[in-house]
Amino acid sequence: MYDEIDNLLGDERGRYCFDCASLVERALTVIDRLETEQLRPRPPERKEHELALEWLASVCGGPAAVAALHDRPLTDDGLGLPLVESAADRQRLDAVAELLDGAAERFFDAEVGHALRRALLRLWELEPLVVLGARPATQVAAGICHAVASANGLVGPKGVVRQSALRQFFTVSQSPSAYAPPVTQTLRGFWPWHDVSRPWMWQRQLPELTALGYADLLTARVRGQLLRVRDQAVAAAGAGQAGTRKPSPTSSCAIGT
Repeated sequence: MYDEIDNLLGDERGRYCFDCASLVERALTVIDRLETEQLRPRPPERKEHELALEWLASVCGGPAAVAALHDRPLTDDGLGLPLVESAADRQRLDAVAELLDGAAERFFDAEVGHALRRALLRLWELEPLVVLGARPATQVAAGICHAVASANGLVGPKGVVRQSALRQFFTVSQSPSAYAPPVTQTLRGFWPWHDVSRPWMWQRQLPELTALGYADLLTARVRGQLLRVRDQAVAAAGAGQAGTRKPSPTSSCAIGT
């Protein structure tokens, strides 16, 4: 189509004013791009259970984590703060931990408190500068709290706390979500967890969960919901494989007799 229009207009270009000629050229460019897009081979549509398993992997941290998923409550085992030689670093770590404990007591429950503490320790292990940077402890704690609470669907109109309440508690100048990106990115690493969306059939049953890639930062309630998604997706995958499997000669003879 592009070539045909271009040939028809080729002899007429000299009659256009500059602005009209530019407009025609832009229109032809758009047509060319649309034509190229239509001719590009499209990948086959993915089945809903495949999208569900991919989303679960993004939330839990990979297929192995999805397979090992359970709904036992989080505990405080191994959540003690590490030994830190620098007095200033130890003071910062203690301050952030105290703020997170206070937020859990004020807005959430003990299990969310364990998830917050585990997130702090994991950040310390992965990249201590996220905790020790130039930002005050209140902003660091607000970012951790928002990231973990969002991973469990606890922030917002459908959650248990609003950002305004968290902002007031941590006494920060911006919404806690403004301080969450360094936390989220450090926990995700280089995995593209954020590019995966919830399966549409589960969007009413499940809250929007920020994918951090760690099942042990999720509460038992959330993991229980994810287990139901996993079991249905695995069952659908198995049914699909069974439906496409060709019957063996032996089974065919048995059916015919």
